[in-house]
Amino acid sequence: MIAPAAFEDITFPQQSLLDWSQYESNQWCRAGLSYFSPNNGGTYATASAMTSVGRAINHMILADNGKLYGAADAGSTTITVINTYTDARSTITSTGDLATYSCFYSPFTKKVYLPGSGAMKVINTLDDTYVTSVNYTSGTYSFWFGTSYDGRYAYGSKWIGSTAIMKMDLINNTISNTGVTSVTGDPQNGTMGVNGKIYYGAGGGASAGLHCYNPFTDGIEYINLGGDISEYYRDVVQHPNGFLYVFPAYGASTIYRINPTTNIAAAVLTGVTDTKANNYAVGADGKIYTVGNTNTMVIYNPFNNSVSYETIVNKDWQTIVMGPNGDLHMFATDGTYYKKVFLNSGGTLRPLQEWNGIISRLTGA
Repeated sequence: MIAPAAFEDITFPQQSLLDWSQYESNQWCRAGLSYFSPNNGGTYATASAMTSVGRAINHMILADNGKLYGAADAGSTTITVINTYTDARSTITSTGDLATYSCFYSPFTKKVYLPGSGAMKVINTLDDTYVTSVNYTSGTYSFWFGTSYDGRYAYGSKWIGSTAIMKMDLINNTISNTGVTSVTGDPQNGTMGVNGKIYYGAGGGASAGLHCYNPFTDGIEYINLGGDISEYYRDVVQHPNGFLYVFPAYGASTIYRINPTTNIAAAVLTGVTDTKANNYAVGADGKIYTVGNTNTMVIYNPFNNSVSYETIVNKDWQTIVMGPNGDLHMFATDGTYYKKVFLNSGGTLRPLQEWNGIISRLTGA
């Protein structure tokens, strides 16, 4: 008699682990392809308007308490908190000038990090209190990309006037400069790739290629985007299929797929509408959703290399992030808040219950 085959237990790696390696990246991809795909039976409803946040939102990040944390433009000290289960809103007041254009969460420290003007604001998500302000260069804005394989450290780039890469020790709450003192262009949003390198948008004035910071060598690498100059691209997203993607913005019309093994980009789809895409997120259906400074959302399906579009209100959309129910939350700089509800016959995908597939490493910051 032949014994039945044991059920294969596909789980995401623990995001709260301090150290990751290629093994955990492979595990994340394997679980992601199992759950985040068109085969899971779930679909998304059309984006609908939620009650306005009431203040500018430049970026939001999800913590594993089910809340979204985000801060506004220059001149604000107010951190917006949204409970995605109840849509209840609250605020946290920080010191100094936020001027926050990115933020990230550490499952190890249970803290949210919001870079302001010359300082990182730290929020304890266990009790939603403002903890401290960690200084870097006075008056400098920055984009941060989240934690690395070594979860003790997070990386970010200075922005406008200086493009040096910074490193934050999340245990000691200290920030220092790395050996990369400048890059071309004005760096934008980004993410850690499955190879442990940091990929991020090049921004205005960049012609050398898409940016890739290598924390293992403390060096910068540039990825050639063929006929497009890299200033057209403002974010990077890691998909569970192992490839990274960039979407056209500010003059381009081609979606590029990056192979992290070779750091070579290939044009996979041309003729795509330029929506000035600023931020991307992988949905629970495995498709990639983008928002930008227009009334159009670009939705890319990497499984069949096709694109579709959804019309939303014409705003300056700066962030899109998945919540713990699989919903996609979108925020604009005037406080407008939209949401795409994930419809899964009342069920919940396992990685949404476990959090480990949708927070911190490989999910974008």
